[in-house]
Amino acid sequence: MSEQPSGGALGKLGVIGTRQLVAVQTFFIARLTSHPVALVPGTFVAVTGRGPKDSNESGKTSFLAAVALLLGDPEWRMTGGGSVHAPKLLFEPVTAGASPEVSEPAQVGYVVGVFADPEDPQVSAHTVWLQVSAKSPHVEVRHRAGVHLLVDGDDRSQHEGAASFFRRLGGKPLGAMEYAEVLYGRAPRLLAYIVSRGGMRSRPSLLKLDAGTFTPVQIGDALVNLTGRAGMLARDVQDRQELEQTQKDLAEALKNAESSYRDEEQILHAVATRERARLETGRAHELWRLASARDYVDTVVAERRIETHLIMFAGLLEELSERESGVGKQLAEARDTRLLERTAKDARQLKIQAQRLLEEANEKRGELHGALKGVEKEQRAAQARAEGYDGPTSAELAELLATHQGDLVAAKADLLRADERVDKTGRELADAREGRTGQTAAVLQALHAGPCPGAVGLMASTRLHPDARSLWEARLAPWSDAVCVPPSLLDAAVEAVRDFPGTVLIAGPPAGALPARPAAGWPAGIADAAPLARSFLQALADATTVEQPPHASLPSLGVHVVGGFERPIVGQADICAHLEEQLVRERAEQDAVSAAIGLCERRLTALSRDIDRAKAKEVASRLADQAHNLEEALAAHDETLPGLRSSAATAAEAAVRAGDAFEGATKRVQGLLESVQKVKKEIGQTTQKRDRMLELRGKGPAHPGLVWTDSLPEALAALNWSAVPPDEVGAEPTQGISIHAVVPGDRERAVERRISGELLGESRARLSSALARLSADSHSTGVATPELANALHHQEAHIEDPHGAIFRDSLSALVTWLADNEEQDRGAREQVDVKRAERATEHRYLQDIVEETREGLAQTQQSIKERVLGSLRRISDKLNELHSREGYKADLLCDVTEPQTAQDQWVCHVVPRWQRNPNGPLLPYDRPTNTAQEKLFSIHLVLAALLAAPDARGRILILDELGDSLGAEHRREVIAALRDAAQDHGITVLATCQDVLMTDVRLICGQILQFRYYSKSDALNRPTLMFGLDDNGRRVQLTLDALVSSRA
Repeated sequence: MSEQPSGGALGKLGVIGTRQLVAVQTFFIARLTSHPVALVPGTFVAVTGRGPKDSNESGKTSFLAAVALLLGDPEWRMTGGGSVHAPKLLFEPVTAGASPEVSEPAQVGYVVGVFADPEDPQVSAHTVWLQVSAKSPHVEVRHRAGVHLLVDGDDRSQHEGAASFFRRLGGKPLGAMEYAEVLYGRAPRLLAYIVSRGGMRSRPSLLKLDAGTFTPVQIGDALVNLTGRAGMLARDVQDRQELEQTQKDLAEALKNAESSYRDEEQILHAVATRERARLETGRAHELWRLASARDYVDTVVAERRIETHLIMFAGLLEELSERESGVGKQLAEARDTRLLERTAKDARQLKIQAQRLLEEANEKRGELHGALKGVEKEQRAAQARAEGYDGPTSAELAELLATHQGDLVAAKADLLRADERVDKTGRELADAREGRTGQTAAVLQALHAGPCPGAVGLMASTRLHPDARSLWEARLAPWSDAVCVPPSLLDAAVEAVRDFPGTVLIAGPPAGALPARPAAGWPAGIADAAPLARSFLQALADATTVEQPPHASLPSLGVHVVGGFERPIVGQADICAHLEEQLVRERAEQDAVSAAIGLCERRLTALSRDIDRAKAKEVASRLADQAHNLEEALAAHDETLPGLRSSAATAAEAAVRAGDAFEGATKRVQGLLESVQKVKKEIGQTTQKRDRMLELRGKGPAHPGLVWTDSLPEALAALNWSAVPPDEVGAEPTQGISIHAVVPGDRERAVERRISGELLGESRARLSSALARLSADSHSTGVATPELANALHHQEAHIEDPHGAIFRDSLSALVTWLADNEEQDRGAREQVDVKRAERATEHRYLQDIVEETREGLAQTQQSIKERVLGSLRRISDKLNELHSREGYKADLLCDVTEPQTAQDQWVCHVVPRWQRNPNGPLLPYDRPTNTAQEKLFSIHLVLAALLAAPDARGRILILDELGDSLGAEHRREVIAALRDAAQDHGITVLATCQDVLMTDVRLICGQILQFRYYSKSDALNRPTLMFGLDDNGRRVQLTLDALVSSRA
């Protein structure tokens, strides 16, 4: 008896260890029953079935999918959310073919497996129950030592008791993410290719036995999964993701530090801004005080200057008033220029009139000359168009043209009628040549296309003697549209012409009853006719009389037919001959009318051209008279031009003389007016200056906002002036004080020489600078008081401040606010330094973690790489061992590349090679070969992966649809390879086999499972049949007793 793992080996092989699966029981899984299915471990187990038609739909795949789930098949992808597909295994009535009204879908199902050492099953047995639920959690597993199958009662009671049995197993249930490793260890217990697992289609797999369709990377990934090393790679992915997260945390910390640094820099910047604002504010207040002192001194000096200027302006105004009076008298005498103005105006009018008459005469001469040239040009053009014409007038020619146009219209109408007659006669001739006249044409077309291709028209097929027309045409006239048909086809003919009411059908004698020509001949006057019409013509001849040709009578009916037809109506040849003669006549008439039309059109063309020439001659005659009249009028007009030119020159000279006289008088008046205006302007300017002085005298300081409350000596002391400098002669009140004459009061201090405006401007500039800095940094410095906010608003809006109130209020608000923040600003720098030191410590800690993790990851990846390569080398050795049994060598060329980033993947590049002949080289797997060899090599590759794992005993291989695309001989080779591997290494192979395979499989397999579902009307399968071998090698049916019997 083999020993089960303990201690450190337990984690490697799991709770089940090397025990082998010996029985499976299912509840509410697809259509499977609850009857236990015994398995013979370490053998090739053929899984077959009997469905409604063949082995399909028998439940084989559902059973294998359930077994794969029980054994933790990696392809179920439990660690990747695959548990959501597990409920697809549960019984569902519609899929099972049962009535939903009778059977409800299962909400919970169970897959049970008994694992044991075949040599001592009762002692070593361990049972695993896996619960599948439609609700989350979808998969839960309980396990317990011993055999714990539910075998009491019938199938229904077993299904009903499964849930409580599962709970009684006790212990904490294992989840979908953990049960495989806990029970079976890290290496996969099962390798399986199944078409579908629940609702999940299988991914490409080496177990499909088509390694030739895989790339080297896909083969490498598949082999890593088969050896159980995929978990290491997954853990490495997790480690790399954790490293990436730590790096992100470090980057985020650095990013946050940068943000904090910016915030702290703003705090420090705000502190510095307020410190600069304190300096600027202090200087602004000092400058404002100096500006007030200077403004007071300037005001005292300006008042002294204003008094001096007022005395001077009074004397100047008196002198200017006397000058204004003298110039006014001279202007009154020189202003009487009305007579000269009127004389100049009259002379200008006479000049304008004379010039206008001359211009009008010149314009009229140009018009006459231009009209004469135009008429002469038109006359020449008209003479050219007349081409020397000498004939009737255009009116006479127009009357003749109208007559010929009427003739042309009549001739064209005659031609249209001639065309219609020719077309009509031509159509009639064509129909006659085809034996069709009147309605007969349409009837014959229907019969020929239908049942009576031999039908003929009576009139067309009957030929008369030339001298017998008067005897027969009146007789045959009532039957002009009659058609002759064989009597055997009469009914079919009637049906064919049902769309032609009134059709007359003549049914002749049956075929062969009469000769083509009667022995006694045709009736008198008939030269020839259709055989079908003979009896009719004979009867017609007997029944009618022709006593008065060309008329005929039918005495028995009292009918009289009037004859005397202008043209033949009987006999195709006669009718055609007549129509041909008629067509010749009508075409001759058509040609004659066409010739007459051509002649008429030529005459009309000639008349139209003569009318144009006649009209041109008449126009040329009228234009000659007009040209003569224009020549006479131009000559008469030229005689008047010299007198008009002389009058215009005389009027122009008189206007110049009168204008000069009036202009001289006007200029003298204008000069006097300018003198008066100049004196008045001087008086106004002097008055304005005096008034301005009066305004300045009561105005006060230049800057109202600057208020000096102390005395003049104190103002001079503030400016460091010893006294007010002496004034210059004639200095204006607004003129500044002569600074170069200022004597300092204190030689140790600098003299303040700037004017009040400059001092006030600089004071405002200092205050504006402080406020501007605070405004630009208001997001960091803050605006703590309404007064300061109001000051910032005034500064940004550039509001006028003529009286300085805004300046004083802003200065006061700023001083108060800066004083309130002074203590806080002193501690800000120390707080920033402390926070920056704390962040630096945190960053170093994270950087150390990143470096340690990166170094550990590099070592781990190197270990993983060595272990993966070791596993692949063991697979290569096993592959060579398996393939060597056939006399051929094989190996794997392997290369493993570790990922560089968290997003990269491990790349295992594996190229399988094997010999195609014993002495040949090792060739890559993708080198062309036959399918059977490729399938056999794929089996060896899969078996090598399974056997290369430690403790291969007890592992299971599931192959769905075994034998696809294999011939009979190679099929036996593949099956034998699987059987030998199972027997030699203690693995169990479960392979679904179609009926065609069973002939080969039944002889060599260790066990046969037959799933049975005979009719789609059944809700569940029949119990599964199990066939094994007895001690004598005979095939026998297995029972539950086989579970507990020793195989020692």
